[in-house]
Amino acid sequence: MSKEPVEEQMRRFLMSDEPEAICITGLWGVGKTYLWENAVLPDAKRKREIKLDRYSYVSLFGINDLDGLRQAIFANSLPIEDINKPYSIENSARQWSSSLAKIAEVVPYVGGAAKHIAPFLSMTISKQIVCFDDLERKGSSLSIRDVLGLVTFLKEQRQCQVIVLTNSGDLTGDDEEQFNQYLEKVFDRILVFDPTPEYCAQIAIDDDKYGITDKITTLRIANIRIIFKIRDMLGEIIVHLTEYDAAIHEQAVRALVLACWIKYAKGTPTPKFLNERHSFRFMQDRKKATEEYPDIARWNGLLDNYNYGEMDAFDTVIFDAVSKGYLDPISLKEQASLLQKGVDSRAGYNERRLAWRLFHDSLSDNEDEVVQAFTSAFGSNVETLRAGSLAQALELLRDLGHNIEADELIALYCDTHDGELDAFDVTQQQEYNSKIEDKKLLDEMDARYRELSGQVEPLEALLDPMRTLGRRYDYERASAITIDELKTAFTTLEGEELKLLFSRCFEIAAPASFDEGAKELRRKGKEALALVAKSSVNKLRLKRWGYSFEGEDSADEL
Repeated sequence: MSKEPVEEQMRRFLMSDEPEAICITGLWGVGKTYLWENAVLPDAKRKREIKLDRYSYVSLFGINDLDGLRQAIFANSLPIEDINKPYSIENSARQWSSSLAKIAEVVPYVGGAAKHIAPFLSMTISKQIVCFDDLERKGSSLSIRDVLGLVTFLKEQRQCQVIVLTNSGDLTGDDEEQFNQYLEKVFDRILVFDPTPEYCAQIAIDDDKYGITDKITTLRIANIRIIFKIRDMLGEIIVHLTEYDAAIHEQAVRALVLACWIKYAKGTPTPKFLNERHSFRFMQDRKKATEEYPDIARWNGLLDNYNYGEMDAFDTVIFDAVSKGYLDPISLKEQASLLQKGVDSRAGYNERRLAWRLFHDSLSDNEDEVVQAFTSAFGSNVETLRAGSLAQALELLRDLGHNIEADELIALYCDTHDGELDAFDVTQQQEYNSKIEDKKLLDEMDARYRELSGQVEPLEALLDPMRTLGRRYDYERASAITIDELKTAFTTLEGEELKLLFSRCFEIAAPASFDEGAKELRRKGKEALALVAKSSVNKLRLKRWGYSFEGEDSADEL
């Protein structure tokens, strides 16, 4: 890992035994504490580059007076070899035994009261490293002047090396004034830690096999806490996506990094903006968009460089996980499965396209190669194959005399899509530029469609908004409904569903609407309405809707 100037100064500090006080300042979250505690200090310990033999880390969070600060230094003091070791009773007992022995050397008998011992505790701290962190989170009763005074005492009187980590800009009022007043007098070096996103990624991410670094670099994320959140949540997400294509992993990482940036960084767009930003590009009133989003130009520039379009349902699951703090793995896998179908479909299309290119773009005598290419391309991607596309391949195979291979592809298609009604609906499966004409395929589809459509209740068939009754056995299935069932439906349905029921019962525009099934459905519909019209209010409604009971075929279009 390349060294950052502040990291180099930290290492220089540890390799010296001369008393010194340094201050490391930087924005919240850039990783000052992590760099010191988890990177520089353990590495220097491993390389035996630390000159002094004891170390004490103290967070000032909530410490309200100097006595409490002195006690914290004393309580947290430990030998260098114990840095980053897991807690154990043996280690703790050994450290306290050593510390108590030091107290006995400098503290007279005072009846055991801690408040009397506290002033003497600093005297036990000598020639060691002391780190003060969270200066801006100290208790309100502890002044910055007192803290900096203790830093000076430890350096000058106790020959210690003192490092202070603080967030720039977080001190306010008297604390800020005192800090600025004594800063140059107390510290030998004042270092500003302003790392690049690449450097933060190097610190936080050990194995970047999912390309987090490139993404946080594009968005200029230099906050190590945000990177940790990305890293940790990615571990929760990716475990549910192992069975899916790498393209889905890439989308998950891209959405996660963006979601964490938006939630935790300052001056970022909102999810609402992500959904709307493409529409802004075509808005006539660009002034209005700029007024609503003053940073729209900067955001669009970042998002364009990030190669991010619009949020889809898969992205939304990840954004929700970041927002709520927990993942819904069921929703994640549902959306990933839908994306996988798209990935498979594109892969299958490309393979079939290459097979057709092999046939069209050559005059070589390569029939065996062409047949092999077609049976492989259409057989290995049959899950995403449309019957209309299959029919074109069947025509070529049969023209070449390979009927066995053609029949095998038909069987594979039917078995793979067993139970999928739409897969055997000729009206939905035909390609826009050609009809399905292979007789064996048509017969198989017709038989499967009849079998499957019989499993659907007649009313369900009538109320399916995605289907029109355009085939003979569609009408046969729908016309199986009873008059009583129709009467109940007419009197209980409302709004769009009621309109759809009327349309399906009395539709006469479809070519198949004059067969026996369609006639039977209209007859039952008229009889059901006659029963409904026995109510005076319903008779009036039907009349105003334009419905007449005069004649067999006089049902007006509603």
